[in-house]
Amino acid sequence: MARKDIITGEVMEAALRALDKLIATPPSPKEKIYSRKEVFLSLRAKAKEAMTKGYSLEAVLNSLRSAGIEASESTARQYLKPGKSRKREVMLKSALSVQKRAVGRSE
Repeated sequence: MARKDIITGEVMEAALRALDKLIATPPSPKEKIYSRKEVFLSLRAKAKEAMTKGYSLEAVLNSLRSAGIEASESTARQYLKPGKSRKREVMLKSALSVQKRAVGRSE
């Protein structure tokens, strides 16, 4: 048997110390990565507010670009279209309403 296959008490203690050290320092949290769609849905209200104050879509996009968010005008228009999030909101409320009624009947 080769020397590498023998695990002594000293090696076991070193392994335990190494694991204790690993456990003592928590891993750094993973940074959330957002899709372009998630970004625009999150920033939608602020972007629309800027545009109602008189800023153009191009000005809003330049501001976002300076913060590190790249998008074409057509992509921005697609995500900033009126009614898209409202439709989803109505559908979600409707689904929750149906679910509540179903739960109420089963009790």
